[in-house]
Amino acid sequence: MPFLPLAMPALRAAPSVHARRLELASLVTLALLPLAMALANRSSPLVVGVAAALAILAALVEPPGRMRLFLASRAIARAPALLVVSAFAAYAAVSMAWSVLPRASLFTFGEALLPAFAATVAAILLPRRVPGIVTVLAGAAFVAACLVVIGDLATGLAVRQKLGLRATGGFVFNRSIITLLMLAWPLGLLWWEGSRRILAGAALAALLLVLVVGESGAALMGALCGIGTFAIALLSRRVALALVTAGLLACLIIAPFKGSLTMQLPDSFVALVQQRGHAVERITLWRSFEEVVRHRPLLGTGFGASPRLADDPVAQEVPENLREMLAIGHPHDAFLQIWVELGAVGAVLAALVIATMMRALAHLRGLRLAASLALVASAAGVMLVGHGAWQGWWIAAVGAAVVWFRRRPDRAVPSKGVDHE
Repeated sequence: MPFLPLAMPALRAAPSVHARRLELASLVTLALLPLAMALANRSSPLVVGVAAALAILAALVEPPGRMRLFLASRAIARAPALLVVSAFAAYAAVSMAWSVLPRASLFTFGEALLPAFAATVAAILLPRRVPGIVTVLAGAAFVAACLVVIGDLATGLAVRQKLGLRATGGFVFNRSIITLLMLAWPLGLLWWEGSRRILAGAALAALLLVLVVGESGAALMGALCGIGTFAIALLSRRVALALVTAGLLACLIIAPFKGSLTMQLPDSFVALVQQRGHAVERITLWRSFEEVVRHRPLLGTGFGASPRLADDPVAQEVPENLREMLAIGHPHDAFLQIWVELGAVGAVLAALVIATMMRALAHLRGLRLAASLALVASAAGVMLVGHGAWQGWWIAAVGAAVVWFRRRPDRAVPSKGVDHE
């Protein structure tokens, strides 16, 4: 859903002084997101929500802004992506009727929908050109967030303990590190186009160090997928588009068989991965949720039902040796989670969303296409092994990345062969 703004046209009129101040406040809020997530690892929905609220206020303070808000709403309503995204969301809403606990599913639905909506609003309403001060602030916040994570991990979470924050292990920064990875692609492009190469280099170096010292196997997987895709896109846009599209669809198709397939991997490979990513536990987890798909293949167990599958009657149909893993909460694979909760119907709708998203990206060229595809690949890499599909912090992080992708520096210096439209 946060990728919907990629297909939206730019709608802009000269704002008043008050509107410009509110827009600047919104951009500054977004620029501080990396640091906010380093200190409070679930804060991204709040940050994106505040940025969206400020963007709406900027549009409402003057008649031209209100007209722009109306035109933006009409543009969204006419966007081809809206139909498939709405169909997916509508089916998810309907499926809550057969969830084991509909009230909890409704909460999950809201947790996913609100940051997606906020990111869409911010992406459409905020000015396309970003002032230099915001670009620098975003870089400073990004590097500062990396230093907070690195420093706290090096001191055994001493900073978090002094601040009275949760400090139960290095994994507490996993969400922060994943957010940094998602934001690195659009912000890196923004710094590069604005000829702030030193800032881009410092941020990249800090991020790489965070990935090395951190405990997030999902972030490392996402980084590898993103870097590989970025390199391929620079060599051939058609090959990169085809590979990313095929890769996403393959992840979706293979998801219900993932646990069984990974059981066929050599023990030596599993042992190697185990050193970083708890491979054995994940394989067992995938097999457990795979059994749920086998018994509820068409409609699934209902949106948001994964955390409570242990209480669902379907749990009794899962082999006893795999049943205990259902209490984990989610399958650590967003593609598999779609099958578990929404069944084959949801998987088909998700495939249509993927196709629509890739079509929206197909008009891009050069570095902008490479960075956009790298973000998609990085997100897919995280989704393959990481967190729950509908967690608000995750949707807000990806949504914020899309907001930044629609921004350009005030004084952009185009690179040869790069399409800036």
